[in-house]
Amino acid sequence: MSLHCQINFLAQCEALRPLDQQAEFEVGDIVARGFADIGAEPYAVIGHQRLISLLDGRIVEGEAFTEGKHFYRVFNTRQLIAMCRRNEIEIQQLFFENDREWRLDARYSGDAFSGHDKFLESLLARCLIALLLPAGEKPFGLRTERRGEG
Repeated sequence: MSLHCQINFLAQCEALRPLDQQAEFEVGDIVARGFADIGAEPYAVIGHQRLISLLDGRIVEGEAFTEGKHFYRVFNTRQLIAMCRRNEIEIQQLFFENDREWRLDARYSGDAFSGHDKFLESLLARCLIALLLPAGEKPFGLRTERRGEG
């Protein structure tokens, strides 16, 4: 299954919504919308106020697609690295270990993050959440990854 369809990654992207500085969604962007019953559903932007569901191929358009109100960006690697740089997160190590998973060590303002994941995008999102978001804005399961230096 695609990373864009994984509920944990969609929750990470939703948590990063306050850090998204791009004003509009563009054709080709992946966006998602949260639903109480299924969690979140990813879509590809295929035109002005026009989306296609990545789960079932259903087309959503017009008033049903309101940018910034219900939909949020599903970030790609380039966007996540740019977000790290813009927020002055220092990536100390980033490498693919044993052809299995990504490892990342990063610092921000005296705090450190160290983690691993099989998806680079998910690892970068976790780093941003851990280092930049207040505890109350972090998705469940990502509230203890920030470590201060002592």
